[in-house]
Amino acid sequence: MNYIQKAEQKAIAYFIRKLCLLAGIEHITYSGIIRFRRIPDDWSEAEYRRLWLPEWNDSHTKIIREAIITPKEKERYTVGEYHNILTTSGRQEMLTYLASTAANTPAFGQQFALGTGAINRVDPGDAQLQGEIYRTPPSTATITGTQLDLATLISASQAVGTLTNGGLFGVSASSTVNSGILMTHSLISNFVKASGQVYTCDYILNVT
Repeated sequence: MNYIQKAEQKAIAYFIRKLCLLAGIEHITYSGIIRFRRIPDDWSEAEYRRLWLPEWNDSHTKIIREAIITPKEKERYTVGEYHNILTTSGRQEMLTYLASTAANTPAFGQQFALGTGAINRVDPGDAQLQGEIYRTPPSTATITGTQLDLATLISASQAVGTLTNGGLFGVSASSTVNSGILMTHSLISNFVKASGQVYTCDYILNVT
């Protein structure tokens, strides 16, 4: 999505919000961003989890300790930020969740994936990444207010190459390439991930 398309999208969203306010209708806005953060290469996974992620209770229902590195401190490690879109399938899955009366509904963000294929834009109708080379379940999911942070550790030997797009897969997603349903899609501006470098990707989703 280029600058003009982003500006048009923001203008349309603003216009819709104003109309909804005038009509007394509640309006829900979704936004998402992937932050690539370069962390020390000598951090072990255990050290990453201890410093970067919050600690949960045994049932994983409550945070008992916040991450040692604060959100403000994490910004120092940020080397790339990329906005994403909610695909048509992702919107349908949200509506399915709202309409469901079942105790369990299919997961939205089971796998975080990255690709290196040629791509110049992302569209709501996209069903897979271009040139997917990497996918893994997020390391942790943290909800703060109306914000969800899906943090994923990318080790020194993983996702090596020039990254061009990324997204979340859900419902029936597994470690198999292109499995599941593409929920979100992000255009990444040729981000070079070299062998030996360690990153964490914080996928921030906001619903306001």
